[in-house]
Amino acid sequence: MARAYTKGAKLRAKKLAGIPEIADIPKRQPNGQRRDRADRPRDPQKTALDARCRQMGMDPSKEARKRVQAPHISCQVGKVMDKTLSAGETDRRWKAFTAMLAAEAAYFRHYVDRSEYPRSAAMQMVRERVEAEASTTPDLRTDDEKASAAKAAWRVWQSILHRMDRNCRIAVQLAKRDTFELWNPTTATPTPLGIKASFALGRLADEMEKMGR
Repeated sequence: MARAYTKGAKLRAKKLAGIPEIADIPKRQPNGQRRDRADRPRDPQKTALDARCRQMGMDPSKEARKRVQAPHISCQVGKVMDKTLSAGETDRRWKAFTAMLAAEAAYFRHYVDRSEYPRSAAMQMVRERVEAEASTTPDLRTDDEKASAAKAAWRVWQSILHRMDRNCRIAVQLAKRDTFELWNPTTATPTPLGIKASFALGRLADEMEKMGR
């Protein structure tokens, strides 16, 4: 008859033999969820926000992650403005900047009939049902009317840009391209080009307000 060993005796025998213990299998709740929620895979969004916090020179926390979710933090000049300006001034400059970008995109889309940036290869997607909210107001303008409105809006922004000096116009282009080093993520500080781009967006906002836009 085989000799019966207790669980403790088996573990002691394995330790003496140098056999490593088997990792414990976490027990699940009756509904299948893990009991220990701390062992869940890391949330990709939280990982990205933590990286953005470190780029801004902030320790990742709930408050910091909420702050870096602001749309302007997604680009370099937005980081510069967030670091060097008040919240109200940052919003004012960001509003002018995004309005100019929207007018430019509409102009290229409706009037020039092409995108400013090259398009990538199309990916086949599974068709899903598309529904509109009841509060959504449809745009009933014809293509010609949309093209005409886009051209007129872009002409206004062109006049605003021409009111600015050459250095400011160049700095606005730097902010738009977002390919030059405007923000140093290592030191979490703006570069000289970033300071110039932020100043140029301030001038852009001033001219926009003068035009009543």
